[in-house]
Amino acid sequence: KRREYVTFMVVNILALIVNVSVAYLVVHSGRPADFTPEAWANIGAVIGSAAALIFSFTGFKLVVFRDRKA
Repeated sequence: KRREYVTFMVVNILALIVNVSVAYLVVHSGRPADFTPEAWANIGAVIGSAAALIFSFTGFKLVVFRDRKA
């Protein structure tokens, strides 16, 4: 159980890093003229959250909660 807890925390911390990194890259990659800076920051946050969601789901499925009986 301790190993599962530690891997769970590691995946969560990495997902946080993915979230912030992707949001940063989107926001600082260049804003289209059609968007205000605030709207573009919100779009970056949504894209970062989506990337972190995919990362954490995959990490939990493949690393944390995998079937170790096999």
